[in-house]
Amino acid sequence: MIPQTGRTEEARRKSTLRDFSTEKIANRVYPIQLIFPWKSCKVYETVFVQKWINDGDTSSRRQGVGPSRVIKEKGRRRLSRLVKQNRRQTVTQPTAQYNAGPSASVSEHIVQRTLFDMGLCSRRPIRVPLFIKRHRQLRLQWAREHRDWTMDEWKRVA
Repeated sequence: MIPQTGRTEEARRKSTLRDFSTEKIANRVYPIQLIFPWKSCKVYETVFVQKWINDGDTSSRRQGVGPSRVIKEKGRRRLSRLVKQNRRQTVTQPTAQYNAGPSASVSEHIVQRTLFDMGLCSRRPIRVPLFIKRHRQLRLQWAREHRDWTMDEWKRVA
């Protein structure tokens, strides 16, 4: 007896081609010719469909490419601890402290990028004027003067 797998495979490929002749963008379906008019659609569809059938995805982005991390997870924890001891230091100081330890030496750029990835970015402290006794008195005086205002008076305030 001949197995029916060839028939179902052929049906699956045909339905795949039918589904792929249109592309869904922002919940709207457009023919492929409208999306990629500069491409020879037959060749382009065939390549994409084959990739979709084989891999289940049309993305060409490779996972796990690029150089490996210089600062591993244990080093990241150590670097985080060094930075949190004194948050006002520049990147140069934790880099020097990190390089003084047992791990491999790294550049300031790598330390800065690692800290940014961990969510430890630089911030400038906000300078605010001190709230002294005189300010409190003035604010209380203003509140007492304006406590009986009506809604119409408050609407005229810019």
